[in-house]
Amino acid sequence: MLGLPERTEFNKRIPKQKFYENIDIPHTLKRVFVDQIRIIYWRNKLAATTMNIAAGEEVTEIEVFEVRVQEPQFDEAVLRQIDKEIPYHILFLLTCDRKEQAWIGYKEAAASGSNVFKVSRYYHTD
Repeated sequence: MLGLPERTEFNKRIPKQKFYENIDIPHTLKRVFVDQIRIIYWRNKLAATTMNIAAGEEVTEIEVFEVRVQEPQFDEAVLRQIDKEIPYHILFLLTCDRKEQAWIGYKEAAASGSNVFKVSRYYHTD
C-alpha cells in the first residue's frame, strides 16, 4: 500500500466491535462506528523492532491502520476515539471506492498522567 519494508507488515484485521464494545463511548459514536466503517486493518508497525531506526523521545512507534469506510464523508470523532485509546501515533489510511486519504493527528499524553492521549488537530491529504 505505502511501499514500506516487508518486515513492518502486520496485516491483522481488527474487529471494529473491539473499539466500541470495550471502550466507554457515547451511544451516538458507537452508531458512527457501525454506520461509517466497513473494516479496519492494522497494516504496519514502524518501530525500532521492525526497522533500522531508533525510537524517538516522543514518538516511539507509528502504527498504520487502513480504515475502509462506507462513504467519502467521515466523522473525525471516530479517529479521535481510536487515537485516544492507543498509546502510539497512528497513520490512518481511509479508503473508499478505490480512493485513499491519509490522516494523522498531533498526539500527546493527557495531562492527567493516565494512559489516555489527546489529539489536538488532524492533518490529511486531499
